[in-house]
Amino acid sequence: MSRYYSYLNTSAGIIRRYNGDQPLAAFLKSFFAADKKYGSKDRKQISHLCYCYYRTGKMFRVHLPSVRKFKLSPVGGDTNRGRPPWAVSSPPTVTKTMWQSEMRPIHASNISADSDTLHAHILAGLFLCSSQPDEMLQHLKPAWNEKVHLSVEEKCEIVNKSYNTANNPPPATPYSQFTIHQSPITNHQSLLHVFPWKSALSEGIDHSLFCRSFFTQPDLFIRIRPGYKAIVQQKLDARKIPYRFLNENCIAFSNTTKLDAVIEADREAVVQDYSSQQVAAFLKPLQGDQQLSVWDCCAASGGKSILAKDTLKDIQLTVSDIRKSILINLEKRFAAAGIKAYTAKVADLTSPSLTSHLSPLTSHPPLFDLIICDAPCSGSGTWARTPEQLYYWKEESLDYYTTLQRKILSNVIPSVKPGGHLLYITCSVFKRENEAMVDEIKKRFNLKLLKMEVLKGYDKKADTLFAALLTVPAC
Repeated sequence: MSRYYSYLNTSAGIIRRYNGDQPLAAFLKSFFAADKKYGSKDRKQISHLCYCYYRTGKMFRVHLPSVRKFKLSPVGGDTNRGRPPWAVSSPPTVTKTMWQSEMRPIHASNISADSDTLHAHILAGLFLCSSQPDEMLQHLKPAWNEKVHLSVEEKCEIVNKSYNTANNPPPATPYSQFTIHQSPITNHQSLLHVFPWKSALSEGIDHSLFCRSFFTQPDLFIRIRPGYKAIVQQKLDARKIPYRFLNENCIAFSNTTKLDAVIEADREAVVQDYSSQQVAAFLKPLQGDQQLSVWDCCAASGGKSILAKDTLKDIQLTVSDIRKSILINLEKRFAAAGIKAYTAKVADLTSPSLTSHLSPLTSHPPLFDLIICDAPCSGSGTWARTPEQLYYWKEESLDYYTTLQRKILSNVIPSVKPGGHLLYITCSVFKRENEAMVDEIKKRFNLKLLKMEVLKGYDKKADTLFAALLTVPAC
């Protein structure tokens, strides 16, 4: 068996075992740690095949039976808003013996005939995600490899024709007898089934472009902090690192670029998605001579707080999060960023006793000029970075997030001063988490909407966010 067939079998085995209960990156890390036979090139290729498969989203609509007996625990303390709340514990130790005794080893004899369909989908994902000739495609699907330069829509048509065995039987070779399960896909609509909830999208999002964006890994972005532009540019040029400016302070890199040893993170520049950086436009109208009291209520690791500090300058800052581990990370970032004057609190924003967390010495809740609510959400605007979340997304999960957002907003809005502002942010593309939520709180709390926008990143190899700035009428 060639190494390409081995890659295909291994990635198929991983996909069968993985069920979305933790980040795919963490699962892959544990898998390779448990079996040392895979070299760096093998790990890279197998991981790439898995991600290509999940990038097809709901296109093939296949539900694979799991053969897993040993279940890995959720890991990590996720710092990105919108991600599933993985446990804060360290990754589990999984030995090679555990994998071999509790799970069927991955080799050809364990792959059933039904796996032909899975193999076909993996290769289709690789084809759809490739824009340059690929070595594996050249060996397993040479005809496809000659057409990787075509658009995703054109490649979808080729995939449909190749696997429509009723109308176009493929040649009899070991890996051309795959059949794709029947699905409601046509040559002109298959791309749109990657993300099939068009009617649920926020206004102005191009469904076709959004679906197409899943087949490309988003870029890495940094925001240069005030006073460091020349220094950052000199360092990048000295290392001959390719980059491009998207605006005055935003630089984009290939996602694989390593910057740790080049730039002083959080002091000189902040790793922050392009669309997240655009939130500054909602803060600039609040600039003035008077010091503002600001509460970043879902602060996570503090990216929006650093942005607020750089935009609004001298602010009285309070940060909170339900996870103490995240606030420890925030403290480290603030130290690097030179932010010393702030108050940090562990707080459950869904709790009716929220005010006691913020002001334990008084019975009255503190009032703020600005509350930044970067709310927990589906994370659907970031799924091009973590396509496994798209693959495993269930529509009923939206009810969980909208209920959570409603509770959080109901508890924090009373802490906005009369005449103060609420900045509501999600990394979602769903209307129910965005415009509909704004309409609801606007009516319930008599707020005035000043600005609302979908911050589109799907056409820039970036995330897509939503932001709305509202004000509480002055007494």
